[in-house]
Amino acid sequence: MITGHAGIILGTSNMDEAKRFISDFGLQEKHADKNSVTYLLEEGSTVTLKSSDDPSLPPPLGTDVGVREICWGVDTQDALDELEANLSRDLEVSKDSDGSISFIDPSGIATQIKVFQRTPVLYCPEPLNAPDAIRRLGTRRRWRRRAHPKVIQHVVYVVDDALEAARFYMHRLNFRLTDINRNVGYFLRAEGISEHHSIFFLNKGSVPGSETPRPDHVSFGVEDIDEMMAGAMHMQRSGWKKTMGPGRHRIGSALFYYLKTPFGIEFEYDTDNDHLDDHWIPHEWETRFGMINWVAGDLPPFWREEPEWEYKAVPADHPIYEPYPVKLREANSESAGTGKSKT
Repeated sequence: MITGHAGIILGTSNMDEAKRFISDFGLQEKHADKNSVTYLLEEGSTVTLKSSDDPSLPPPLGTDVGVREICWGVDTQDALDELEANLSRDLEVSKDSDGSISFIDPSGIATQIKVFQRTPVLYCPEPLNAPDAIRRLGTRRRWRRRAHPKVIQHVVYVVDDALEAARFYMHRLNFRLTDINRNVGYFLRAEGISEHHSIFFLNKGSVPGSETPRPDHVSFGVEDIDEMMAGAMHMQRSGWKKTMGPGRHRIGSALFYYLKTPFGIEFEYDTDNDHLDDHWIPHEWETRFGMINWVAGDLPPFWREEPEWEYKAVPADHPIYEPYPVKLREANSESAGTGKSKT
């Protein structure tokens, strides 16, 4: 089963500025050569930065900068083999020398899957005090200078048809539907993790800035609101601009702080998400009500009027649950069942 993010590959037209941003954001460099830089998170996932014209990159979704490939981890070789056989029925699947498989999904998203053993991240949460509920007596809260993200929380894509994108991930990759933001998009989590969502598909044209398919943002998990805001202050002092935050989403409950990157997408500090299991009941939320619980500073224009407090359980007959059709490819000696090998 898919256990979460093993990594992402980013494309940039300005390597020096991109490296400066990622370093200020708090990711730790693991390896660099003349063509790329790779950063390592505590969970073992990686962020790799390449020039947008690097010939090794897969075809872009809408723009040659931002997320060029997303990599998912699976827990066993058997699970990877099963996914390869399934996907090869109707997609061109290539196999790399390290055993990973790669394909372009029906929405145009370059995707890789490999065996990946995630490293658990160890935390020591700060106790919270409240009136007459004292959890921290005679001790100051920890002081931080900046943030160091621990995990890749989720990736968001603008796609032509969010419903069909979500259906592919659910029916072909065994993702779980967690919530629906009506007329906007679909939140999904990978089968092997409890995080509220590991990918979100946003309908083209549903919100400002979503006019064409493209990668939208990547969210990185930090320990708590103090680390999030220490990171926010460090980024502002380093000359980078926020796009929204701090705030808290209603769907998923996460605290957030979004920053504009020099490579065309946003990076998000994220903490205190909902965690779920398969007993979770997905809900469909009124568009604006689901997006934000609260946000500091000036309200975004779309949120200046009170949203309707309305949400409901997703019905069993929702189109997202309908069987997903597989249009078999013509079998040939190279690709039938096992996929093509990369040269």
